[in-house]
Amino acid sequence: MLLPKVDVILVEPLERRARFLADCVAELGLTNASVLRGRAEDLGGQLSVDVVTARAVAPLERLVPLTVGLVRRGGMVLAIKGSGAVDELRRAQPALRRVGARSAEVLSIGHGKVNPAATVVRFFAR
Repeated sequence: MLLPKVDVILVEPLERRARFLADCVAELGLTNASVLRGRAEDLGGQLSVDVVTARAVAPLERLVPLTVGLVRRGGMVLAIKGSGAVDELRRAQPALRRVGARSAEVLSIGHGKVNPAATVVRFFAR
């Protein structure tokens, strides 16, 4: 809604949730948003997007290979994490190296806009 020139693809494996999201997209008249029912691990290579965001999907070490299959070369992955993000990032280093990810870091986003601020792990696909 805030970025009408940005195309958004919502990936959801569960039919009930995918239908709900599609209904929301239609009700809000979001012509730049679509819902794709599927699992990230099954969609690898079928999508090539600039940015992938993930929230409450899996620990970072399992999330890394799922997300890099969806993002274009040089694209960004933003994984919304909690207070254990630094430890998760440390444990995910072997997975990040395997996929050639670069510039992995933990960010605190939204200060002054949301309380508490969101903790996000950001990295770039090679």
